[in-house]
Amino acid sequence: MNAKNKNERVVIIGAGGHAKVVAEIFEDMGCEIVGFLDEHSALETHLGYKILGGDDMYAELLKSGVSNAFIGFAGFNTMQRRIELFRRLKSIGYKLPVCIHSSAVVSPRAEIGEGSCIMPRALVNSCSKIAENCIINSGSIVEHDAVIEAHSHICPGAVLAGGVTVGRASVVGAGATVIQGIRLGENSFVAAGATVIRDVAAGTTVAGVPAKPINR
Repeated sequence: MNAKNKNERVVIIGAGGHAKVVAEIFEDMGCEIVGFLDEHSALETHLGYKILGGDDMYAELLKSGVSNAFIGFAGFNTMQRRIELFRRLKSIGYKLPVCIHSSAVVSPRAEIGEGSCIMPRALVNSCSKIAENCIINSGSIVEHDAVIEAHSHICPGAVLAGGVTVGRASVVGAGATVIQGIRLGENSFVAAGATVIRDVAAGTTVAGVPAKPINR
C-alpha cells in the first residue's frame, strides 16, 4: 500500500496507544480504516472507529473484502505475539501493508518490508534495509546501509549510525545510540539512552554509556 493505494480498506489489530499513531498514519495515507480488533478492550470505539471484536473476526473481515491488516500494538513483552500474528495473518490471506507517515524521510533506495511502520519524523537513509514487521518509531534515525532484521523495534529518538545491523526480533530503546558498523545479535535489547560501541551477542541486554551487558 502506498500513495497510489488511497481509499484501500485496512483493519488495525490492537486498540492501545501505538494503534492511535498507526491509525493517524493510515488516515494521512488516505486509507479507509474499517475499525480495530482487540479482544481485551472493554471500549466500543477507539479514535472514533468501532472496535469490531477480537481474533474471531479475521476470517469474516477478509471474506467481506477487507484485505489489509496491520498490527497496531508494540512493546518488548509483545514481541512473540507480533511474530505469531504476522505469520497467522499472512497464512490466511491478508496483505500487510507498509505504513509510512508523510513527515518521515525515507530514501528511495531504502528497502522496507511488508507490515513495517515508519513513524512521524523518522529518517531512513540510503540503501538501508528494513525487513518485515518492523517499527521505526517517531524521530528515530536509521543511517545509510543499516540492516534491520524482521520483527525488530527501533524506539523513539534512537540513532543507528551507518552500517549497523540489528538482528531479528531485537529492540533499540528510546534515545539509544549505536555507532557505525556495530552488529546487534537477534533477540537483543538495548536499554533507553545507552551508547553501544561494541557488538552485542544474541539474547543479550545492554545498558549504560558505554553500553555493557546486564544479563545473557
